[in-house]
Amino acid sequence: MSELAAYVDRMAARLGDLEREIRDLDPSLQEGRVRRDLEAALTAVKDRLKSLRLAGADLTDEMTQSFTQAFERLRAAVAEARSELARV
Repeated sequence: MSELAAYVDRMAARLGDLEREIRDLDPSLQEGRVRRDLEAALTAVKDRLKSLRLAGADLTDEMTQSFTQAFERLRAAVAEARSELARV
């Protein structure tokens, strides 16, 4: 397995963990708006991960860096939502 294929597998697992975190957020968080926004962003990141898988041998470092940035933005948004819950 190539290094990039291993990256895709690791990120799929991390994305699964993040998806569970989003699902476990309080649905009343800002009347559900934040949760819906996170779920929409999650769908977009999942679609990007699918495109990485489909790229196969054509997968480049630039593609993985772009995906990583999108994933980290989503992770930060989830952390922010969790901190909002802690403040309420």
